[in-house]
Amino acid sequence: MQDKSINSRSKHKCINCGRDCELHNLNISISIPLETPINTFFKYKNYLEEHNEIGNLEMKICSNCGMYHIYKDAEEIYPGLSDIPIPHEKMPESVKKIYNEAREVFPKSPRASTALLRLSLQILCKELGEEGKNINNDIHNLHQKGLNQKIINSLDIVRVLGNEAVHPGEIDLSDDKEIALNLFDIMNSIIEDTIASQIRNKNIEKIYSSLPESKVKAIENRDK
Repeated sequence: MQDKSINSRSKHKCINCGRDCELHNLNISISIPLETPINTFFKYKNYLEEHNEIGNLEMKICSNCGMYHIYKDAEEIYPGLSDIPIPHEKMPESVKKIYNEAREVFPKSPRASTALLRLSLQILCKELGEEGKNINNDIHNLHQKGLNQKIINSLDIVRVLGNEAVHPGEIDLSDDKEIALNLFDIMNSIIEDTIASQIRNKNIEKIYSSLPESKVKAIENRDK
């Protein structure tokens, strides 16, 4: 049975809403069936079965959005993502879906997380106007279109490390959480330097075009 009485609170950054919130404790009986309708238990069901860890679990719920968090022995086992950057606010939903999936698997497999980030990059290339089939060709085309070299380098970092995660070669990602963790920041920086920057520039152009013609001419004369 689930006891919804609040017995303590703790501060935490929620993966779902990205906000600092109070997590309210929910007491869970050790006899709770795995068929529980609680959505987060369904998501974690396979892990519990594989590791035979059905003992004393603790659930907490975010005070802002209602997201459930699962703890075992005071350690967050689902989603366990408080240190992983949340997706950029301008990240397209199609990219964000894979990005958040990469966040979800990171605690258990940085390598799988890296491979998923490569997939999110491939989807992003399509959002940027490319075919989204061959990521190397897409990056080349973006380079030919004049995309900043820093952004190109960032794209290639995610591409190369993502490939290594799937087909190990010169780089061993099996235990390197730091490399995988950095890729989340890099993906967000790519969004900032492409999509967010484009939106910002369009807003600047719109405002500038609304200036009085006399003011625009004065600016043009000043900069001749």
